Amino acid sequence: VQRPVTPVVKSDPAPATPAEAAPLVAPTPAPPPQPKTITRGVEYVHEPEPEYPDSAREEGNECTVILRVLVDIHGKPGAVDIVRSSGFGSLDEAGKTAVRGALFKPYLED
Repeated sequence: VQRPVTPVVKSDPAPATPAEAAPLVAPTPAPPPQPKTITRGVEYVHEPEPEYPDSAREEGNECTVILRVLVDIHGKPGAVDIVRSSGFGSLDEAGKTAVRGALFKPYLED
């Protein structure tokens, strides 16, 4: 007995398409750090005594100079800038020289 042969049709499956790329989402940035609480500001270990220039003493010059001082973590002054001049260059420089030789207690953070 002969059976009829039935052709088998093979279909090629559709080529696999690459999975759709998920959109890239940047991670949420970390919140900014909270401001630090300063429990004690910078203080002198010993307040410096500026040397009064002879020329200013002879002329009777008295004044106030306001300085901005950058203090490092060891309490040593770095940059010293004049915020408000006394009006007398020799006295401004005497103030800067005194502060450059000072030692500070660094500030404390909470």
